[in-house]
Amino acid sequence: MPFIGTRRFPKGPSLKHPEAHQFNASGTQIRFMALRHNDSSIRSIADYKGVINLYEEALFKRFEEDEIAEPGSLGLLLKYWEFTGIPVLDGTGELGDMRLAVSIESMAEFSSLFRPRRLECAIERFIYTSSDAYRLSGECRMNWRVVTINGSVWVNYQSAGYAGFRNAEECYESVWHTPISDQHLLTVRFDQVIRKKRTRLAEVYQTIIDKVMNSFEVKLSPDAQAQQRLAKETYPHETLSESLPPYEFETFEPDNEYELMSKISAQHNFELPHEEVKRLWEVEKQRQREAVSDTRARVIASHLRFKDS
Repeated sequence: MPFIGTRRFPKGPSLKHPEAHQFNASGTQIRFMALRHNDSSIRSIADYKGVINLYEEALFKRFEEDEIAEPGSLGLLLKYWEFTGIPVLDGTGELGDMRLAVSIESMAEFSSLFRPRRLECAIERFIYTSSDAYRLSGECRMNWRVVTINGSVWVNYQSAGYAGFRNAEECYESVWHTPISDQHLLTVRFDQVIRKKRTRLAEVYQTIIDKVMNSFEVKLSPDAQAQQRLAKETYPHETLSESLPPYEFETFEPDNEYELMSKISAQHNFELPHEEVKRLWEVEKQRQREAVSDTRARVIASHLRFKDS
């Protein structure tokens, strides 16, 4: 790591002496190495301690508890890495930052996740409903690929986010999934933010991702191995797609409430009394709320299309 960072050689976490992490999820052993947390403004979340009971549903939380379509998630580890340049030349000196989040998702509705078609549908559900995932239609699940790491098969893809919301030039994520039971998904997410132009951060980020992911070792429990074996023996011709197009889904954007009122007034040549405009506004608002709900329901239902085959 350079003593002073530049756009060409950003100063970030040391690649030397990464920390070892290990988890026991109902007998499945998960091990990997990751660089030390180095963001002074944000604290890391320490490793989950103790044996994880995958079938204790209370462990798996949702951003909105009533949103049952969102997979319940158990966070195992969270680390932030910041990358800096020269403050005189780069404003605050902050060039970008990356977050590593390791979690387990509970997705019983898609059992068995060891069946490739169901895993691919479960990943669409994760993208569409997870509170952390980037989900711009047509700009998520890009560069889909299947990778074997130390004997375990992973699915990897990238998604783009709203750079403006992050006060950045670019923000995107690299997401990795592998099933660790017939209804549980191990997820590794690298959230990458580039705040300045003309840096080598994309290259640096990829080096770190490769280093972390190549260290992953996942040894399934005897029960999970039996589930995996049953799926392969029962459905021998099912295989993961070697490539998939970016994930596109139906969307409906409601009108801004103030613009909607102006639109209704204009449609009637601004001649309607205010109370009538307000009544029509309420009717249209309700119609649009129902359209948003109906659209979401159709997308969520599409994730279960494997039930028809």
